[in-house]
Amino acid sequence: MYTAGENVKVWDSRMLKVLHTYPINRKVTSMEISQSGLLALNYGFRMDIYKEAHLTKQTHPYMTYKSRGNINNCRFVPFEDLLGIGTTYGFSSLAIPGSGVPFYDTFENNPFETKKQKR
Repeated sequence: MYTAGENVKVWDSRMLKVLHTYPINRKVTSMEISQSGLLALNYGFRMDIYKEAHLTKQTHPYMTYKSRGNINNCRFVPFEDLLGIGTTYGFSSLAIPGSGVPFYDTFENNPFETKKQKR
């Protein structure tokens, strides 16, 4: 579990214990977790993506993006390596390698389902 304030904390929800703390010292506007466990943090004009932040303490972000407008929201696209970002100037999409899970369960959530398979 992740919580954000002045610091971003990674919690072990089974033991109710903080595993890692990332000092941000800014107000986090939005936070998103991809299917493969990448963490996207948004604050103001900047977006940081951390890889494996829940496993080990990261010293620097996996990727960083700076927008010309204020970033309001972000969402990872399921089963794809894309991150959608809503800014004050419109919509942007970023390719984030390794953010999507290429394997999907055909009995649960099949994005390529045909009409015959729906029956």
